[in-house]
This record gives sequence, C-alpha cells and structure tokens, in this order.
Amino acid sequence: MRSYDKEAVYIQKLIDDMTIRNLSQRTIEGYVFAIRRLAKSFGKSPTTLTLNEVRTYLKDMIANSNYAFNTYKQNVCAMRYFYRHIAVKKWSIENIPYPKREIQASVILSRDEVMRLLEAIDCPKVKLLAVVAYATGLRHFELRNLTVYDIDSERMKIIVRKGKGKKSREVQLPPSIHQRLIKYYKNYRNKIKPYFFLELNQGSPLMKHMPLEELRLLPKEQRFARQ
Repeated sequence: MRSYDKEAVYIQKLIDDMTIRNLSQRTIEGYVFAIRRLAKSFGKSPTTLTLNEVRTYLKDMIANSNYAFNTYKQNVCAMRYFYRHIAVKKWSIENIPYPKREIQASVILSRDEVMRLLEAIDCPKVKLLAVVAYATGLRHFELRNLTVYDIDSERMKIIVRKGKGKKSREVQLPPSIHQRLIKYYKNYRNKIKPYFFLELNQGSPLMKHMPLEELRLLPKEQRFARQ
C-alpha cells in the first residue's frame, strides 16, 4: 500500500472538523478532493509536506493552464484550512496566499440570443430548467434540488432551502414561469417525487452536470460562444 493511501486519519479529521463547523457538503467534498490530490502528487501524506513543497505544487498549478481560477482558489483554501486546523505547522499560513483574480469583462447575451438558445433545447426538462434559471437567477445546484414544496403559489415565491452557504431565501416567481411549472407538473406529476428535475433513477435530483452537457451538445452557432 502506498503511504499516501493511509489517509483514514487525516482525511477523517478534516471531514469531522468541517462538519463540526457546519460547512456545506460541497465544500467538504471539494477540500477532501484537493488534499487527496496533493497527497497523490507527492506520493506521501500531506501532513509531512514542507512549505516549499506546498508552494511548488501551487506554482505548478498556475503554470498548468488546464486549471481554472476557481479550481486553483479552492485548492488554496483547502490547503490553508488543512494546515491551519488539521496538520498544524510552525510556518505561517499566510505563506499560502489567496490568489488575485484577473478581472475579465463578462459575456452578456442579448435577449434575442437567449431566446434562440432556449428554443434550440429539445428536452422539455432541460428547457424548463434553463428558462427558470434565466428568469429567477437560481444557481445550478439550487435548481437541481427544486421540489414542488418550494413553490409558493399564493405569494408567487420560490423558497430556496439551504442555498449557497446553507442560507435559505425567497425569490420572486414570475407568473409566466409559474404557469410553466404548473403545466410541467401536470404532465409529469407521476415522475416528480418530489423533485421537479429528476434523474433517470426516480426519486433523486438531476445529476450535477446533465443540463450543462445538454447545452454543450448544441451546435456552436446556437451556443453563441464568443471569443
């Protein structure tokens, strides 16, 4: 067995500590994945790494253009957390600095482009998901976990339960979107148990990347990918 495979102790400590602090499951999974990848890269337990080794690992990530900024940032956050709370070191955690993000102009589609993009989606489930996202601003994981109990028809609100940071909130529900959801519910009520957007295996939310994959399969001229 490789040395870094003997991870039960430090990984479990990481999970337990983050759970006690009531951090989200997505954050826990992201940090655990980052620390496991760090261990695999050096072939030894991350508890034995020096500051120079950690910084070299992060420097290589920056040099590797395959890593997106958010992936790199999550790795930095995971390592700062790990070496501050789990494998405490004598060196200052500030030697693993937060990255400075390059500010880039956002790509904003025109209303006509958005409408054409939505019309190009064939799957009724994915089309409704995209329409609701555009109209309400709900995050991807919030849409995947949307249930029939989250629709307040009297007040025309969507109740977002445990959104980002485990915070709940209410979002205005446009009448046109409300009607779409009602129609969808009537057509698929036997399949909605209770999630609006179910995966093929009944009763569980839609997989994380399924709607995105549906959009990526559209012809390039319909995706409006701008350079």
